[in-house]
Amino acid sequence: MSIVLLLALALCTAACESGTGASRGMFAGLFGSRFDVDELNVALAEELSDSTRMLQNLKDLELNDDQQEHFKKFYRQRDYQTAWVTSRGLNKQGEALLEAIDKAGDDGLNSEDYKLQYLQHSKKRVEKEKEVALEEVTKLDKELTAAYLKLASHKLKGRVNPERLDALWKTNRRSKDLARHLQNALDRGSIAESLQELEPQDPQYTALKKAYNNYRQLLEEKGEWPQLPADLTIKAGDSSKYVATLRERLSADGYFKTPAPDSLQQVYDSTLVQAVMTYQDINGLEPDGVVGGETLAMLNTPLKERINQLQLNLERIRWSPEKPEGKYLLVNVPQYKLYIFNGNKKDMEMRVIVGEAYKSNTPIFNDTLQYIAFSPTWTVPNSIATQEMLPKLQKDPSWLSRNNFVLYEGWSENAPELNPRSINWNKVSADNFPYRIVQQPGKSNALGHMKFMFPNDMDIYLHDTPTESLFQRAERDFSHGCVRVEKPIDLAVYLLQDEGWDAAKVQEHMNLPTPENVVLEEKLPIFIDYRTAWVDDEGHVTFAKDIYGHDKKQMNRFEELLATN
Repeated sequence: MSIVLLLALALCTAACESGTGASRGMFAGLFGSRFDVDELNVALAEELSDSTRMLQNLKDLELNDDQQEHFKKFYRQRDYQTAWVTSRGLNKQGEALLEAIDKAGDDGLNSEDYKLQYLQHSKKRVEKEKEVALEEVTKLDKELTAAYLKLASHKLKGRVNPERLDALWKTNRRSKDLARHLQNALDRGSIAESLQELEPQDPQYTALKKAYNNYRQLLEEKGEWPQLPADLTIKAGDSSKYVATLRERLSADGYFKTPAPDSLQQVYDSTLVQAVMTYQDINGLEPDGVVGGETLAMLNTPLKERINQLQLNLERIRWSPEKPEGKYLLVNVPQYKLYIFNGNKKDMEMRVIVGEAYKSNTPIFNDTLQYIAFSPTWTVPNSIATQEMLPKLQKDPSWLSRNNFVLYEGWSENAPELNPRSINWNKVSADNFPYRIVQQPGKSNALGHMKFMFPNDMDIYLHDTPTESLFQRAERDFSHGCVRVEKPIDLAVYLLQDEGWDAAKVQEHMNLPTPENVVLEEKLPIFIDYRTAWVDDEGHVTFAKDIYGHDKKQMNRFEELLATN
């Protein structure tokens, strides 16, 4: 017995003298005691206060540059004290963080981006295993901090930078001092709440998130929704065994809820026709009530593909800057719509015409609407002059004057005006076109009678148009990149109403013989966005055609970029 006691005393002495390290942790577990908090803090400070070891830690934690700075600041400001672990394992905030990471999928995020399984395994090992090295405990603290910062960053501004996906996608993403935000959350004991605070405070985000999780649940419980034959056509009054499938499919999206009597299960009746027309209209299709063609293709889009589309559009909202509490304009390009919001209240909406797909894509960005240009001139971009106008001039030099254009010798302000008939246009080429062409104010001006200006280096603006018939089309990508608005007078009155303007005054300025700029007293933010999924005022989950191919390109690049972050 004395030998056993002597051996035990020797082991205890060895454990105490070791101070830190794996041997200390091993013996501490063997005898049923755990690490002292001060001991953990000393060990963590040794690992992080040294710049060389800090760099190695940051490399191991796989954080991007911004997240690394937040990580260093967080531990530096708390004197390198542990945040999540105690002498017996995780504290309450560490447990709360693991729960929040487990629910990351509700936002269309991936819990394994934050090493959920690894963290759960490490937690179990630290708390249950007898032989645990001190370094394992401090590593768990660092990994939990890294996981919080990564999840917080993703909720705040998205998983990837959209400009790495598309050069024409420019947005001022939200930013925040995440080190301070995390420390405040720890002080308040509100880790889950602090992460929720970072989500976009946009009603569309909340609505899309709900739709996303409903679709996931639907896929899990019922599998893919029913498909209709690709060659099917159903018109009002038709009887078909596929009508019941159509009812089920529309019900899944919330467009049809009234069950049909048994006698009408196979009849495409007026109630169902109206539901289809609503579906078509909201989803940007011709509302003719006929099930076939593009309507059929949209209905047959697999549920899993819709889930991915909702997930991508949640990410796009995270890319966006915070919407203001007051008035702002939103153009949703693939929906061909302009909205004016006052906070969360929609004051106005109208149709728009956007840039032609794959030729003159309207760029995605945000700016500030500053003034209205009445009776504008239109300086023709060189690309349009050489590609579209030069062939016309080679056939008929009088085409310019007949369409109210003036030709100038060059692009300088003092360049003299030229007679188009004095030039041999057949000797002019696209590579040798020094001329400037300007269309004068008037009813035939390509910009209509006014344009709404938010000066930017891409020369994009909203404007009136003389070709109003195009607004009746379901697909409206006809412009050279700028956005044509359906109701320019209504828009102008809204923007100038606080300055005493009415429709009569706007129309008077629309017909001025020379251009006049009217500066807005209240400059409004404008967001040109690209959302192919949203929830409408009636709660319908709505999808738009991916007219520019952004969905396909971004989905293909998404995982690739995440792997290299």
